[in-house]
Amino acid sequence: MRGSILALFLLGGIGCSTLHIKKPVSCDSAALLKFQDADQIILYSLYPSEVRNLVMDKRPESERLIGLPEFHEFPVFGTVRLSDSAQVTSWATTLQTALVDRPESVCDFMPRHGVRIIHQGLVTDFLMCFTCGDMVVWTEQSRAEMHHPVWTKKVRNRMNALFDQHQIERDIP
Repeated sequence: MRGSILALFLLGGIGCSTLHIKKPVSCDSAALLKFQDADQIILYSLYPSEVRNLVMDKRPESERLIGLPEFHEFPVFGTVRLSDSAQVTSWATTLQTALVDRPESVCDFMPRHGVRIIHQGLVTDFLMCFTCGDMVVWTEQSRAEMHHPVWTKKVRNRMNALFDQHQIERDIP
């Protein structure tokens, strides 16, 4: 019995770690933390289950969700594209100043928020699960899970307010 519980705990701990890591991304990397150089920022409202899981689960809403566009395999309810320099600067400041360190966690990674930073054609993508506090980052060269730092709920609240303002559906935990 004890072995079964340990195995279940370890499998549960893998839930956030099932992402295929090509190359670890340093959280100090200028590519990740230099939001102020962004030419464009795209904010994504996501359904927190990957499409392949929706297919397996066969939930009633699966058919509708499977037809939506995807952001790193998560269905997208809608996006807000920020390209006006004042908006980009405002959001870049929020993203930069709302980064905080936190200890690693074990969770069920269910991101409802995505961010794409574009600078001179280079793309950096972020998936954020504010429920467990984990963030995943993609750059042109790598995909890595990132525990330190993460965004505070200030970012979530500002994104949700913008989605609501644009009448974009969002999943509420």
